[in-house]
Amino acid sequence: MKFRSTRWVLLSLALVLVLGAPLLSAQEPSETDELQMLRASAESDRQGVVALNLGLTDDEGKAFWPLYREYRLEQSKVGDRLQALIQDFANVYDNLSDEKATPMLDEHLSIQAAEIQVKKEYVEKFREILPAAKVTRFYQIENKLDTIIRMGLVEGIPLVTPAAE
Repeated sequence: MKFRSTRWVLLSLALVLVLGAPLLSAQEPSETDELQMLRASAESDRQGVVALNLGLTDDEGKAFWPLYREYRLEQSKVGDRLQALIQDFANVYDNLSDEKATPMLDEHLSIQAAEIQVKKEYVEKFREILPAAKVTRFYQIENKLDTIIRMGLVEGIPLVTPAAE
């Protein structure tokens, strides 16, 4: 299975994301720039994993890659919201008030819904250019990569400490 042969790519992607986790609380512009570079590197690694595992013909690739880049741009916008939320959370997690917790959780749920909405919007577009089995495989690859990213984030984000009453 090709996906197993790319384990090193997945591990490097996870490593980039986990090592980037401490930067999520950074407020310095240069550290924010460093986080953006880490995200760009992770995105490049992600495209490489997709390329190695999707098995596109030349004709499929010509149609797929422009749409893929459009799709990832939309998902990146959702990722920007998540990054902002995590940075906000990093500033208050050790003494989170109920007034701040409510909108933060609401934004988190909204971000999850937006991610699913982008996937739903693009599935039909991908089905127009690829066989259904390849679209399904693509979404499986995306799901695996998203899970690796979430694992890295989960490890770096502490649980909330409720504010003292």
